[in-house]
Amino acid sequence: MALGRYLGGAGLTLLGFFILFIGIFGGILSNNNGVCIITGIIGFIFILTGRFYSKTADRLVPQKIDIISSRKSDRYCPKCGRSIPFDAIVCPYCEYKF
Repeated sequence: MALGRYLGGAGLTLLGFFILFIGIFGGILSNNNGVCIITGIIGFIFILTGRFYSKTADRLVPQKIDIISSRKSDRYCPKCGRSIPFDAIVCPYCEYKF
């Protein structure tokens, strides 16, 4: 879901609450229960999707590699993927031994 990637879990949840809020008050002001029910269902779906996406988003994001601070004499740890000095014997982050 592209919207979920763009907004994130919290953004989808807030959008769901906003749609739910607009639907309830729009239905009350227009005396149209169909509008209230449909927008309520759509808002509830967005809330559930945002809650689910916020729990799974951390597992979907690949591990970041610090590119900005990497130097030519650095190498990457095969276990955690972070940039470490070339002459290091043990990774300072995950304690992987070379």
